[in-house]
Amino acid sequence: MGNDILSFWDILGPIFYLPIIFLSAFRIKNKNESKNPIYKYYTKGLIAKIAGAIIFCLIYALYYKGGDTVNYYKSCIAMNNLMTYNFSQYFDLMTGGRYWYFDEYTGLPEKYMYDDPETFFIVLLANPLVFLGFKSFLTSSILIAWVSYSAVWKFYTMYTELYPKMAKQLSYAILFMPSPLFWGSGIAKDTFAYFSALWLVVNFYKIFIKREKLVINIIMSIINIYILIKIKPYIVISILPILIIWVLYYPISKIKNQFLKFVTAPAILVVGMLLGGTALNMMSGSLGRYSSYDKIITKAQITQADHLREEAYGSNNYNIGTYDGSLRSMIRVGPLAIITALYRPFIFEANNVLMLISGLENTFLLILTIMIIFKAGIVKAFNRAVSEPLLLVSILFTIIFSYGIGISAANFGALVRFKIPLIPFFTSAIFIMMEKHRLEKEIQEQKQKEIEEALASKRAKIPGFTNKRFKL
Repeated sequence: MGNDILSFWDILGPIFYLPIIFLSAFRIKNKNESKNPIYKYYTKGLIAKIAGAIIFCLIYALYYKGGDTVNYYKSCIAMNNLMTYNFSQYFDLMTGGRYWYFDEYTGLPEKYMYDDPETFFIVLLANPLVFLGFKSFLTSSILIAWVSYSAVWKFYTMYTELYPKMAKQLSYAILFMPSPLFWGSGIAKDTFAYFSALWLVVNFYKIFIKREKLVINIIMSIINIYILIKIKPYIVISILPILIIWVLYYPISKIKNQFLKFVTAPAILVVGMLLGGTALNMMSGSLGRYSSYDKIITKAQITQADHLREEAYGSNNYNIGTYDGSLRSMIRVGPLAIITALYRPFIFEANNVLMLISGLENTFLLILTIMIIFKAGIVKAFNRAVSEPLLLVSILFTIIFSYGIGISAANFGALVRFKIPLIPFFTSAIFIMMEKHRLEKEIQEQKQKEIEEALASKRAKIPGFTNKRFKL
């Protein structure tokens, strides 16, 4: 195909797999749509996901002609060659073997990837799918998008179970937002992190809220936590305490007394954070550079300094200021870090097409946020969040996660990739609050209409009464 990354198999592979994928998808849709109308979005979401993977793949293969995703792919090819050349060495490498197993026959994985356990773990996860994809870059990307779509769909069904009348709005928030479709669909660390994070939330929902398929969901939650710890431990640090708060607060939310819920919520937040901290402390041996507060701050500072290197990441940087780990400095940079992670790059800060798409997405989110603040107000928005567990979880995770990546990314190219786990939470929360505000307004208008009709009825019974004279 005129490119050393793409080959004949990048044409033949999709021709073979895409009919299988879409026939399977249409079968799932037709089987379930009569029982659950949300399945009308199933194939649409999958098409969007695979389209995102194809675009991601072609941009890096034809425009950039390289990048981490290409290096992951080439490293997977070396693993595949080793598998067919010497399976015992391949199996040993999958469980912690040696770099010198590779030679001129197998090809060499990228050394910087092999030397970084977090990065090489992606090669271990992806290489079976690259093998099934005929060692084709495009076909492998499509298969990874197909597999990872399961997490996105289950996450969407979880939200729609709790908000069944919002299937359409939630489909936009979870299935069709551009950044997750692009950055979370190819052969990349972000794809596997996104996949595991969404699955972990669904696992907790199934275990503690729905109480169904306990064994398989417990096993899957352990696997997903393990994957996240191996590739992006900071996601576990951000999300696990929030999930514990969700589990603790869910039964409290059923209490009808609003005052009692308002009083109980802060206590649940504190207890949830303490339990989450305890759980993370128990896993500290596996968290490595994220095993303590000091190490987390040091890692954030190192990442920030690294992303400011223009020779490696370009000049598309941002600066929220310096911090030394003290409470005062962390509070000082907090608001700007959160705003940056949620709404930047702005359109005028974009210097390429990918950043422009992210800028348009961020503008959309900013407009929705401003609308909900002006329409409902901060107090009402807070009351809604406190009253609904999943909404509270979505907002808390958005704030904590955006704070963490905002202070560390320092480069818009890195930021738009790092932020994709928070996008479905944040966008869903905005849509839910807007819908709640709309329904409350409708109820108020209906009540006002009923009052006016009742008054009009009473006035009509008064002798000599005229609406014109007594019109309010």
